[in-house]
This record gives sequence, structure tokens and C-alpha cells, in this order.
Amino acid sequence: MDLEELEELLERMSDQELFRFLRKSICKSFMDIQHHHDDLSNELDVVFSECQRRGKERLYDKIYESISSDPDVCKTG
Repeated sequence: MDLEELEELLERMSDQELFRFLRKSICKSFMDIQHHHDDLSNELDVVFSECQRRGKERLYDKIYESISSDPDVCKTG
């Protein structure tokens, strides 16, 4: 899926779906941190932009902080 398709998909998501997608995206980036991938960075940028558009930047920050402090949560969900 290209970034434009991702933007369209995100726009149609409910806040709950966005929350789950954001969590998965951040987990993917943490799991692959040793191999920096521009695709993952770009995906996170697009997801953050959607959070920003909705006025939910804090949602992104909160999930990122949570996963940063305990990356093992990615293994359970």
C-alpha cells in the first residue's frame, strides 16, 4: 500500500481503529529498530499526520511513550 492509500484508509478509520493501527505501526518500528526502514518512518509520519488532523496528537505521544517504556507489550498484542 502506498502512502496515499494509507492516508485514505486512515481518514476512514474510527478513533478506536486508528488507535489499534497506531499501536501496531509503532510496535513494528520498535521491533525493527536495528534496521532503519524509511517505509516504516514514512508510515508513522502519515499516521501522526492523521492524529494531528483529528486533534489527537497526544494519542500518538501516549502510545509511543507506553511502548518506549515497555516494548514487550508488542509481543502480547
